[in-house]
Amino acid sequence: MKDHSQYDVVVIGAGPSGSAVARDIAAHGFNVLLVEEHQQVGLPTHCAGLITPRTLELADLRADGFVQNELTGAIIHSHSGLEASIEGDRVHALAIDRGRFDAALAERAIESGARLLLHTRASGFERRDGLIRVHLKNERRHETVETRLLVGADGARSGVAQWAGLPGPDEVVYGVNARVHLDQRASHLVEVFLCRDLAPAWFGWIIPLGDGQARLGIGTTQGSAARCLKKLVAAFPSRFQNLKILEVSGGVIPLGLPERIHTDNLMLVGDAACQVKPTSGGGVYTGLLGARSCAQTAVRALEEDDLSAESLGRYHASWIEDMGEELQTGALLRKIFMRLGDGDFDTLLSLLRKQPLARILSRYGDIDHPSHLVTPLARMLPNLRVLLSMAALVTDREELVDDVFAPVSSSR
Repeated sequence: MKDHSQYDVVVIGAGPSGSAVARDIAAHGFNVLLVEEHQQVGLPTHCAGLITPRTLELADLRADGFVQNELTGAIIHSHSGLEASIEGDRVHALAIDRGRFDAALAERAIESGARLLLHTRASGFERRDGLIRVHLKNERRHETVETRLLVGADGARSGVAQWAGLPGPDEVVYGVNARVHLDQRASHLVEVFLCRDLAPAWFGWIIPLGDGQARLGIGTTQGSAARCLKKLVAAFPSRFQNLKILEVSGGVIPLGLPERIHTDNLMLVGDAACQVKPTSGGGVYTGLLGARSCAQTAVRALEEDDLSAESLGRYHASWIEDMGEELQTGALLRKIFMRLGDGDFDTLLSLLRKQPLARILSRYGDIDHPSHLVTPLARMLPNLRVLLSMAALVTDREELVDDVFAPVSSSR
């Protein structure tokens, strides 16, 4: 590749969001460069690999080759040893091989006409003559390319966002995820651990993969996630007595809803734009929704030859229309979660063991759309005094309960 090669679009980061953007823009005939810093797309894995079936539809990928398990419910543990099991009659989530999933999306981008550079990172950016120059560096040489549009899909610590002066996350969760051999408690149920001192401001998880393997992980906003994982294993010795760790990886989960994810000639997508669910930390579905809006806006802006911030603002408006209300609801639910202590978790699990609450959770629970669960609860509040009492108990603030339920109830 010659110095100062010109592209219509340069996408930094070949995760799901970056590859989807590159695929969809290249499919319209534009010259797209996709840059990935690692030697192989999808590796190392920084994600627990739990998605919903609708995410596969949004990615336009078949399940063959990377779906490892179908999950229909969850077992929730508290620090005291109390458990609640929520089982449904449909598949709520899929455990996937994220490496293969990411690689499949990148391959689709290449098939659509995008060019992929591996083991290459963006070392700097500069504006010149209405274009953005991207300085690329790999182990062999330094190169410079020019682009009409730069898309930052480079994760929670986005260098593109920092260079452009765009806001970062409101808070970050540090996570660790391990592939392990572990006795199967229930091959179709995720396990969640709610323990304030073990997982400060977050939670732990086990995702069964079948054949005696699982993903074990934990997140925290304070201190070392690796130490939190060791404490979790020690706190539940009977559950982890035959644990064998095969590999470990870590990552950062960005939370927030930035006011700006674009500027002249530039857009952010995926984790770089904090397109992450604040209740679960999942970002594949939300990132792909963001990628769809990003690509649609980019194609129109390129066709009109107007890459101004005003033109690209259609992206932010579209993204907010798709997921803004959902993420705001999730942020309010996180405020309630942050106020809970271990005693409150025991109270909640005691309630979850009873009907009809367990049936409501099984029927309406949706990790992509938590408001689908909040809405029936809000509508039933006059008849569900126990829920109102529970909310007052765990928050000590009735106005916070109103903040969560009132806008969701009125908007449906």
